[in-house]
Amino acid sequence: MAFWDFDDTRYKGARALLIISILGILVTAFGLTLLFWSYDETPAESVALVPTQEPPLPNPEEVRLAKLKELRIELGQAVDERDAVKMESLSQAILEVDPEDSAAWSQVGYAQENREEYAEALISYGTAIEFSESEPYYLYLRARLHRKQGDFPAAIKDLEEAARRDPASVGMANLVLIFKIQAGEVEDVRQIIATYEQTQIHAHAGLWLLGAAALSLKDGEFDRAARCFDAFEDAAGPAILAELLADPFFIPYRDEVQLLPYFPQSIR
Repeated sequence: MAFWDFDDTRYKGARALLIISILGILVTAFGLTLLFWSYDETPAESVALVPTQEPPLPNPEEVRLAKLKELRIELGQAVDERDAVKMESLSQAILEVDPEDSAAWSQVGYAQENREEYAEALISYGTAIEFSESEPYYLYLRARLHRKQGDFPAAIKDLEEAARRDPASVGMANLVLIFKIQAGEVEDVRQIIATYEQTQIHAHAGLWLLGAAALSLKDGEFDRAARCFDAFEDAAGPAILAELLADPFFIPYRDEVQLLPYFPQSIR
């Protein structure tokens, strides 16, 4: 059979199947390519469509108040532990956050007084008083320092203002009398106490009985002073009596035999 006589009818089906297969492969490849492009571009498009949300900024005032609360808690712990160095450093830290914190100013003044920086301490106590118009304690601290410096008129003025701010304070009322005795105003105190005794103000006996005891000590009447101590303890309680008997006025009398029960070894 000559070449030109060759009949390829049997192979037409095979060729058609081959062509279809090749076309299928090409279509599949094209589809995968489109899928890859679609997958690669979709995240970028999605990110572009969704706006980025940043976390809200903290409120500055809330941050400041939280810091103050934390520092004041630490200061309270330092006061309980009587850690003078930590008390002063924490007070300074508080004043950096709140320059009008009267309690911090008083602690700074106390530290300065202990270092005998009296001029600076008076300024700090004065600032504490300025920022706290109703608190009597800061006036007492400054009055005590005035007395230490021998300035009794200024000391008495501060104590009288402290007593005015807290009329029910037996401590302030009696310290006014004690400071007056130390300032040499003995006869004035004697007249004040005589007026109290004559008017029978027993309901307010705690406001003057320790002053009466101090006057009795000044007069050398130790038995009468002891009776006044007992009466004051009944009126105001043993804790307040012990606190006030720690005042420097009573130091010269702590070893008197009649008074030994009122001055435990811990405060001698």
